[in-house]
Amino acid sequence: MTISQLDHNLRRCYAKARTQKGEQYSKSTLLGFRHGIKRYLNSPPYNKGLQLASDSRFVPSNQMLDAQLINLKRSGKENVTHKPAIEEDHLQQLKASGVFSLSSPLLLLRNVWFHIVLFFCRRDREGQRALTTKSFNFAVDAAGRKFATMAHDEASKTIKVVSMTNPVTRKKQESTKRKTKTMATRL
Repeated sequence: MTISQLDHNLRRCYAKARTQKGEQYSKSTLLGFRHGIKRYLNSPPYNKGLQLASDSRFVPSNQMLDAQLINLKRSGKENVTHKPAIEEDHLQQLKASGVFSLSSPLLLLRNVWFHIVLFFCRRDREGQRALTTKSFNFAVDAAGRKFATMAHDEASKTIKVVSMTNPVTRKKQESTKRKTKTMATRL
């Protein structure tokens, strides 16, 4: 198949792709199709080295994909359907069950992981393994209570690089990072 044929077929695919119920696919699914096709074509045995999203030879198919995404937005179907939040009584049951006890290193790890996911990870499991102490900013509020915030903007997925000139602090954070990776690997 030539590049122009591939572009033509992608254009038709983006225009006509529907679920088994005949409904349009979501934005993330359409983008996932493009990414999956790219990954398939760029891995062995094909190794084409194609960039479907940015190559000028795929402008027509990308215009069709963009048009479909705009149609989804206009019809109000671009938004992702989220799972319902954990209800307060279920949260209390979890805490009372001892699952989040601080009595052992494993339970402490589960406790910390659960609260990080609950308060910071709004993109499902995306990027959880890449979290380190540099992923968070730690501070103290006016009342003297410690708190943490994310060190990167979730919308852009851009991580702010924090320069650490103090070698003691840098070594401590690197040690923590190694321990965190080791514990994550064991799970």
